[in-house]
Amino acid sequence: GAAPLLVNLGTASRNYADALPSLTLRYEPGNDWVARLSYGRAIKRPDFQDTRNLQYLNIENGVLTAGNPNLNALVADQFDASVAWYPNRNTTLQLALFHKKMTDFFIDQTT
Repeated sequence: GAAPLLVNLGTASRNYADALPSLTLRYEPGNDWVARLSYGRAIKRPDFQDTRNLQYLNIENGVLTAGNPNLNALVADQFDASVAWYPNRNTTLQLALFHKKMTDFFIDQTT
């Protein structure tokens, strides 16, 4: 069979310096009410396979594997707000809102 084709695309480097702030607030205006607010930032860096600087083509089965050294880490800013009412020991009524904003989203793709 045909030998796979391996193309090295040169060198690349990346520096990471991430601040990951988090804040949680809890307020109890009465014995049976609790309000909560929170914010947090999280990241997910690409795996090594996703960022390697080469392309690999298997000619026999037509599979191309490629990395992208310029991928940024996915950043997620997360916001939560809730209000809970505890009318008795066995009951909780709660209203909660959640919002997540993601940037630099990346996925694996097979075609």
